[in-house]
Amino acid sequence: MLDLGAGDGRNALFLARRGFAVTAVDAAPLALETLDAAAASEGLIVETELADLASYEVTRSYDNVVSTLTLHFLPQQAAVSLMRALRKATLAGGVNLISLFTRDGPVFERANGRGFWLAPGELAHRYRDWQVVAGRRRVITTRLTDDAGTPYRQPVDELLARKPTGGAAAK
Repeated sequence: MLDLGAGDGRNALFLARRGFAVTAVDAAPLALETLDAAAASEGLIVETELADLASYEVTRSYDNVVSTLTLHFLPQQAAVSLMRALRKATLAGGVNLISLFTRDGPVFERANGRGFWLAPGELAHRYRDWQVVAGRRRVITTRLTDDAGTPYRQPVDELLARKPTGGAAAK
């Protein structure tokens, strides 16, 4: 299992506790050190990799890929390339769990439109050739705040999609 943008390991640790072999990738050394320490304290094995996701190369195949609230921070072309690589590296029958901010909320305006900000529903469209197991749209409260200190409420698209087991859509 690949966890991209793992941070301090919330998803990676959850999955490792359930028996998954997890590779956790993030650009923040301190976050990965925190993840390593947490995994060691629980006797879990989580492989961590320090990398900038904007230039990250997926070099192995994975049964499953998780990327939550990360891809929207990447430059557009880097995110498109990475998503293409993730789809290709996912083994037939494997799943991708992706969540990202959409461009119809206040954080998009604050970011001046930079990054991989999809329109609502566009994430599902990008996986239209896979089996969509679950998808939803929700609004989350972010750590980012406005000038008054009020956290932003940002729309998010979430998708769990399974790669077909054969044929042209299995790429």
